[in-house]
Amino acid sequence: MLGAMTAMRRPVAAALRGAGARLAAAIVLGWAAPIAQPLAAGAAGHGTIRMVAASAARSGGCGLAPSPGRATLSIRLAGRARTVLVDVPSDYTGTTPVPLVINLQANRSTASREAALSGMDTEADQAGFIVAYPQAVVASGAGFSWSDPGAAQAGPASPNDLAFLTAVPGALEARYCVDSTRVYVTGFGAGADMAAQVACDDSNIFAALGAVSGLHWPASCPAIRPLAVIAFQGSADRTGVAGRGAASGSDSVAQAARAWAAQDGCGGRPLSVVPASGARLTAYVGCRAKVEVELYTVLGQGHEWPGGPPLPRSVTERFGAQSSALDANQLMWAFFESHRLP
Repeated sequence: MLGAMTAMRRPVAAALRGAGARLAAAIVLGWAAPIAQPLAAGAAGHGTIRMVAASAARSGGCGLAPSPGRATLSIRLAGRARTVLVDVPSDYTGTTPVPLVINLQANRSTASREAALSGMDTEADQAGFIVAYPQAVVASGAGFSWSDPGAAQAGPASPNDLAFLTAVPGALEARYCVDSTRVYVTGFGAGADMAAQVACDDSNIFAALGAVSGLHWPASCPAIRPLAVIAFQGSADRTGVAGRGAASGSDSVAQAARAWAAQDGCGGRPLSVVPASGARLTAYVGCRAKVEVELYTVLGQGHEWPGGPPLPRSVTERFGAQSSALDANQLMWAFFESHRLP
């Protein structure tokens, strides 16, 4: 069933459209040796068709020697060395521009744990995009948490993580052959909170936003254009999202989706679709610039990544059950593929 989700999403979106609505800072780069063997070639495709649009924007990294696999990027910003894990698809050539997805960890986590939780490397390798995992720097629990000037926990000496996240795409574009019109941001928990804020602040950089277990509507959203949004939320998720005090429960996320739809000028009542047993899709269509706002609710799921790799019992007992009703990575990528910067 999971393998059919990407192919399924396109007919759903087409049906919705047929219903009358259309769904900076100076940086010093230092590259560490690869920290993992290159990803093995993925299995046969699952319905994703790789296409390079004629209007693909070539970044400064096009033409450099190809370097598939995982590497660690160090960015020095405001006197701090910041870490980004980068996974490059196995068939990356270094000459054809590819999309880039920035995937943000939850609080009290790490970049490598976000990669393991989401399992997005597999989708990236099969679909042919680069996925990068920036790491927070404020020590918290067994990992690190995000900080930004608008967050409740930010102090005068706290790092400006929004500035860091704004710098990440440019740093990667200088190293890799990236299509700068197809740069996307997503995150989990508090990472979804940060993704929403950076998408608002830099809507000229990010073509679309994805949020897992914590779609947030920022108190300030200076976006200069409508933003396409896709979100996933477990109905049994009761975990709070740190930062601006937003909760990641279903009611709060539904309110955030409505706020994003209002921002995007989506018309009329949302459409409700049952894309799979154990899930429902609320879709806001008829939006400006042909964007959409889509919220997938996974029934009975806790604070987890839908369709992600299996988690140990100790995790699911604390954060709630996993669900295989949807594959968030396949659905998110199909959504991202249909949006690019003008």
